[in-house]
Amino acid sequence: MLVERWPVPQGAEQSGRGCSLVLVTEDGVLAGWVREQVEPMPWRWVRAVNWVAQVTPQDVVLGELDLLWGQLPDLVGVPVVAVVEASVDLGAVLGQGVAGCIIRSGVRQQLGLALQMVLAGQVYLSRELLQRWLPGWSARGERLSRREQEVLLWLTQGEANDQIAQRLGITVATVKAHLTSIFSKLQVQNRTQAIVQAMRWGG
Repeated sequence: MLVERWPVPQGAEQSGRGCSLVLVTEDGVLAGWVREQVEPMPWRWVRAVNWVAQVTPQDVVLGELDLLWGQLPDLVGVPVVAVVEASVDLGAVLGQGVAGCIIRSGVRQQLGLALQMVLAGQVYLSRELLQRWLPGWSARGERLSRREQEVLLWLTQGEANDQIAQRLGITVATVKAHLTSIFSKLQVQNRTQAIVQAMRWGG
């Protein structure tokens, strides 16, 4: 197993945290893709043996879900981005505290945004995963409307209300109304909670 640590890519440290990216993988191709995003920055090794003990809350962990799953209870408080298959149970994964999920083929394009969002305390999910889960999103028997699903999808991509309004061709006030409805149906108080709860109720 390969475990490496780098400073996070430029622009991903918007939270003000001086953190490092810890990559956990057995996939040489995946490692190469991540290196493309972080080089030529200096990086340092973290020993593969007992690597979890070397991770701090100032780090963000990226790795294949099967390698991370058994370690998640020891990574509480550490942002974790998991590389997953399209068939993953998002509700179960988010319920274990994972902050971001990227399908393997999307790592190159989505890593930067995923890091920005999880370091800001948000949840990031690949759009490919969301498109599979959208039809099943529901809350205590109340299915989210198609427009509410679309709003929720853009939330997971880090879009602000005005950006969502522009993408959907509606007003900001309408976006806010949809968010109010989403929060009520899912019985949550903010965007991050809404995403996690929707995944738990969806299927």
